[in-house]
Amino acid sequence: MDLRLVEFELAFLDLPQLFDGYRILHVSDTHLDVYPELAEAARKLSRHLETDLLLLTGDIHGRPRTPVAVSSGLLATALGGVRVRDRRVAVLGNHDPVEMVDALED
Repeated sequence: MDLRLVEFELAFLDLPQLFDGYRILHVSDTHLDVYPELAEAARKLSRHLETDLLLLTGDIHGRPRTPVAVSSGLLATALGGVRVRDRRVAVLGNHDPVEMVDALED
């Protein structure tokens, strides 16, 4: 697993001071039940990260017959070391069943 953490800074002339230095961690399309080895690789990469907003944008799950608990457990492993100061936001992807909502809320 050759994962990379990509960091970049954006500058906006009219950005409110409140958001100066605001950090967002965006995670998407992990399909963790299909690629369970991603969880440990991501944990190692992100275990000391601090962010203001954790943004999960879908497709945490991949296989319809796999229990949602598999993907949500792997997600907890992958992001277990990340410190989130403000909010966590998640949306379902087209592979995520509605049962994933409860798992993401946890």
